[in-house]
Amino acid sequence: MRIRLSPRQGPRKNVEVKVLLVGVDLAWGEKKHDGVCFLDWDGQRGCVIGFAYPQGDRELLEAVLEKSHSYPSVFITVDAPIVCPNRTGTRPVDRLTHRMFHREHAACHPANLTKCPRPPRIARLLGKHGFRIGWQPTPGKKTAAEVYPHPAMVRMFGIPRIVKYKRGSVAERRKEFRRLQRLLKQCLRKNFPGWVWIPKQPPYLGIVGRNPSRIGPMRFSAP
Repeated sequence: MRIRLSPRQGPRKNVEVKVLLVGVDLAWGEKKHDGVCFLDWDGQRGCVIGFAYPQGDRELLEAVLEKSHSYPSVFITVDAPIVCPNRTGTRPVDRLTHRMFHREHAACHPANLTKCPRPPRIARLLGKHGFRIGWQPTPGKKTAAEVYPHPAMVRMFGIPRIVKYKRGSVAERRKEFRRLQRLLKQCLRKNFPGWVWIPKQPPYLGIVGRNPSRIGPMRFSAP
């Protein structure tokens, strides 16, 4: 697996560029913490280089800018409706995911500027620091993209329903969370045969509590 960055101008050819990948699990308000994971990727190998648990817009922006300032190419994936032009109602993408993934219980929640003003606000703040909203990573550019973890997991894991680790009793959620860990490990083994992590560390695979000292750097190699 490779992440290829296509130049905006010139001949249509792919070039490999070192890039910082950032995953953001964005809280819709400022009372709860966000979850952020940083991964250094060189086209052949990736290494998780840090986690952050900021609270509020300022802390999130500081965490992202602190890690990204030394990278010419940055690709941020945000699990939140950062593209939301409608003040009320439902976005077209919400209706599309419902049509495509309602059987798997993986459709997006309806989003609009009235219900969730924070994600578009984060997009505007990133834009002031040189980030553009898009999907295609580009050499020398900083891009933020909206992503959809539940549809992605359904497709990548090949499962008929989402992993419901956020609902139910504590025992049920723990059971589903362990299942999610197993599925992630299987996915990594399939797509990254050379992946390793520090021995004697729990296999959280980037899904951890608020104690990042409990895990070491995880490394992933492309086949």
